Amino acid sequence: MDDCHVQEQLREMLGDKPKEIIEYERRLKAATFSYNKADNKSVKGQHKTAHKMFNYTDGLFERLAEYLSENIAGHGTLETWFDRTVETTPENSFGLDPDSFPKIITSRSLNNKGGGYLVNKRTIREVKMDAVQDDPDLLFG
Repeated sequence: MDDCHVQEQLREMLGDKPKEIIEYERRLKAATFSYNKADNKSVKGQHKTAHKMFNYTDGLFERLAEYLSENIAGHGTLETWFDRTVETTPENSFGLDPDSFPKIITSRSLNNKGGGYLVNKRTIREVKMDAVQDDPDLLFG
């Protein structure tokens, strides 16, 4: 069951995030929370307060983009922790909202596009099914 061992190692690795990824998650969470609070004020008709809060939130997202560019982009092992590319080009720049930023592959966000290490993660059931298909004697052995 070498495949089972590979899956165990993958799960262990996904549970041990690098400090740069943890910091990115913290910053994204703070910016997202601020954005949602500002959006809530806007929905309630408190436009002046919402405008101030969105200005503050824009700054958080700008600093998040800088952090991503300076600390993660170009580092292959860190980039594989994301559901999409972290390289910023004129065609691929980040907006000032939560949906524009890449998510960590372990995120439960509905905007998580998958990818990175997560592509190789399989359920225990899938591993067992593959093992039986590869060697039917395991089932009737």
